[in-house]
Amino acid sequence: MSCRPNQIIVEYLLDWDKANNLLKKATSQTHMFLAWQPPPCGFFKLNIDGSRVSDSGCIAAGGIIRNSDGIWIAGFSANLGHGEVFVAEAWALYYGLKVAWQLGLCQLTVNSDYALVVDMINGDWVDSHPMIWVIMSSLLLLISCSLF
Repeated sequence: MSCRPNQIIVEYLLDWDKANNLLKKATSQTHMFLAWQPPPCGFFKLNIDGSRVSDSGCIAAGGIIRNSDGIWIAGFSANLGHGEVFVAEAWALYYGLKVAWQLGLCQLTVNSDYALVVDMINGDWVDSHPMIWVIMSSLLLLISCSLF
């Protein structure tokens, strides 16, 4: 290695560039094609999602209900103010189930990409969680629909 600072910097940059290019060549990409999967015949599917803009903290919820042929039945969206993504996901579930319940759509499958909400609906929750009443209200909608 040289004792001249400029040459040391140049050698370092060349080594860094060489290593960076090797990493780029070694990285492979995998393409995944995702598509909506219909529910069983005679059922409806509710797809929900919550979102959060990280800079502002604004949250929103939305969802769509389709039949087994993929035909749009209903949809919703809601601006929820500011908060965490979990809050948006929990409200998305509640609003989606409420729309389905109001339409009498009891043969329903629900899809959410947020595991914590799914876990809480399946019974893995803490009673003191601030959103427990939204989860419990969602469960009540599910139970009341199954009584018909």
